[in-house]
Amino acid sequence: MPKKDGSPCGWFTREESCPFHRTTEEQEAERARRETQQEQHRLRVAEDRESHRLGLIGILTVACPHCGVPAAELCRAPKGTRQRTLHQARRKLSGWKEPGSFVLQSYSYRKPGYEPPLDADLAAVLNDPLEDRTADASVRFEREQREADERRVLEARRKLWLVSGHREEQISMAVCSRCGANPGEECQSGGRLMLRSHSERLDAAMAAENVGLDLSCGVSAD
Repeated sequence: MPKKDGSPCGWFTREESCPFHRTTEEQEAERARRETQQEQHRLRVAEDRESHRLGLIGILTVACPHCGVPAAELCRAPKGTRQRTLHQARRKLSGWKEPGSFVLQSYSYRKPGYEPPLDADLAAVLNDPLEDRTADASVRFEREQREADERRVLEARRKLWLVSGHREEQISMAVCSRCGANPGEECQSGGRLMLRSHSERLDAAMAAENVGLDLSCGVSAD
C-alpha cells in the first residue's frame, strides 16, 4: 500500500504485513482481538470483585474473637469505634485470609475501589443477610487446629526417627502409598524430607519398625 504522498511503502510484505498500512480485513481482525481482550479483562475483574465480596461475607458472618463484636458488625478499635480493618483472629476463624479491610474492590485490580461508610448497612452493601455462622466456623476451626497439631507432632517424630540411625534400608524396603514405589525403588518426584522419600513411605517404614519391636517383645526365651 502506498504512503499518503503516493510513494511506495517499502515494507517487505512477503515476510509480514506492514503494521502501518493494514488492509481492511487486518484492521477488522485487530479490532475484534482488542474487543475480546477487553471483554476478558472485564470478566476477570468482575470475578475477582465477586471473590472479594464473598470473602467479606465469610469474615463478617462470624463474631470476632479479638474485639468481641458479633457477626454482621465491623470490628472495633480499642476505643470502641468501628474500623475498616478486619482483625486477623476473625479472618482465621472464618477460614478467609483476605480481605483484610472493609473495602469493595478486586484482589488483583486494587483500583478503583469503594470504601462504604463505616456506619453503612453491611447486609445491604454486600447484598447478603449475613447470618451468624460462628458456631459452625468454631467447630471447623478447632478441628483444623487439632489436625495441624497432629501434623506437627508427626513431622517431629519423622525427623527424630531419621536422625536416630541409618534408615536408608528400612525406607527402601517400604512401599510408598503416594507414588507407588515398590521395595528397592526410589520415590517418584522426590520427597519432603531427607533421603528424598515421601512422608507416607517414612510413616510405613516407622510402622514396620514398631511392629517388629512389638513382635520381638512378645517372644519369650526358652
